[in-house]
Amino acid sequence: IAPLVETEFNRCKSYIKYIDYAALNLVPVCSDFTPYQDVIQSGTNGLLVKNDTQSWFQALDRLIEDDTYRHRLSDNAYQDYLSHHTLNTQIVNWIDAFNELVRTE
Repeated sequence: IAPLVETEFNRCKSYIKYIDYAALNLVPVCSDFTPYQDVIQSGTNGLLVKNDTQSWFQALDRLIEDDTYRHRLSDNAYQDYLSHHTLNTQIVNWIDAFNELVRTE
């Protein structure tokens, strides 16, 4: 789980926790705001949860109780990770960033 209090500092964070959990074939359960809104389609490849106790309880309770739901979300998150967040899928971006650094020096 990745609960975050909505602050300016937290809005500047990356969605690395999503990638960590998805790569481990786990269900990313994250606060419903940036940065996680950029990658999670709630109910498809993870859960975006409002920052209140009842919402977090309901989200986690359903994941515990519903094996099919939990496995579907974790499988979708893992497939999203493989399709969009591995070195193989991002190598062009890394090369472009490296070339840009070399050109500016």
